[in-house]
Amino acid sequence: MWYASCLKNCCDAVDRTFCDAINIPYSIFCGSYMNSPPEKKEKFSRIIWGWLPSLFLCFVVAAFVAFGYVSIKDKADRLVAEKAAAGQAPPPPVNVVTQTMVPIKMMDLIDLPSMMQPWDDLTVSCETPGRITSIHVKEGDAVTEGEILVEIEKSDYEIRVRSITARQELAEINYNRLKNLSGQAAVTQARIDEARTVLKELNASLDEAKLKLRRCTIRVPMAGVVNSLPAIKGELLDHGDPVAEILKIDRLKVEVAIPEQDVAAVRDVEQCKVTIAALGNREITGKKIFLSSKPASFAMVYTLRLAIPNPSGDILPGMFARTQVIKRVFDNSYGVPLFSVITQDNKKFVYLVKNETARKQPVTTGIMEGWKIRIPSGLNRGDRVIIVGHRNVEDGQSVRVVRNVTDPEDV
Repeated sequence: MWYASCLKNCCDAVDRTFCDAINIPYSIFCGSYMNSPPEKKEKFSRIIWGWLPSLFLCFVVAAFVAFGYVSIKDKADRLVAEKAAAGQAPPPPVNVVTQTMVPIKMMDLIDLPSMMQPWDDLTVSCETPGRITSIHVKEGDAVTEGEILVEIEKSDYEIRVRSITARQELAEINYNRLKNLSGQAAVTQARIDEARTVLKELNASLDEAKLKLRRCTIRVPMAGVVNSLPAIKGELLDHGDPVAEILKIDRLKVEVAIPEQDVAAVRDVEQCKVTIAALGNREITGKKIFLSSKPASFAMVYTLRLAIPNPSGDILPGMFARTQVIKRVFDNSYGVPLFSVITQDNKKFVYLVKNETARKQPVTTGIMEGWKIRIPSGLNRGDRVIIVGHRNVEDGQSVRVVRNVTDPEDV
């Protein structure tokens, strides 16, 4: 049979190693077959040929799994070796930027909002009732003291002056006549006294009439700018009616609300820097003229008033400003950026560069000026403080200084 011939050739080709791999004894696989009758040989050959593909597939899978296991184990061993080698090698230097410590002047100041106000704000009112006959200015005009603003109809007041003048002249003649006859029996002292009293009353009435006549011409009480002019020609004014508003702006004042905790420090301040945003952040020095002795409101703030020169008149009342009040000046101080100070366990420190190595340095902190903080202790002249890259270093780590500055604003 061709089954027998093929199986014999297969047995001759298969060695004992293959039989061990598929877990079939060599004696069973070939020896038993060679000693079996022809019928059994044919049956056995059919069984073997039916199992052979499955056995071959199992062999292939087993070989693939063994090869994969060996590859993965080799890769794992290689990674462990690389990690061990990397742990033994020193980390590369960290790039940092440092600031060399030099003594500077630092100021403890407060920056508060404020607003420009006119030095004087005066409302001119009517003192003599009457109808407006003429207006000599307009809103926005610069006026000088004594200049005419408005004129009121004078006819009634001129008539009264002439009337009282005539009576006053007659009373004066009568008094002089009686005075010349004072030594005669026909003239008593009582008549002389009465004539003198009448004359005095008429003199007073005449002065009052002339005063009212003068008040028909309303004049500028102080030099300044006409801010508003509610008066209208032909309008009938009563006593106390507003005529114009005059602002004195050749110098201005700034009122700053000082918090209660800063009043003691501000008491000795003589001048402050005022920054006006509307004029391109122009800086002007204001001189202190007043500090209130009690709070201006329930907010417990005290009023600090500053005088601001304004000869050109370009600073206008109502402009927003910020006022810097310097409470204290520290000379020969060391300052670093606030973000370069690290806080850990309620302790503060910075990193210094010494021999190209980062070293932790404990420090104390003080007042802040802008984004710089004062270091009262812990630093010395010439120390190089890491201000960029300090979050990526540890004590004793190698660093590479890529830039060094003396002022953090140069970064």
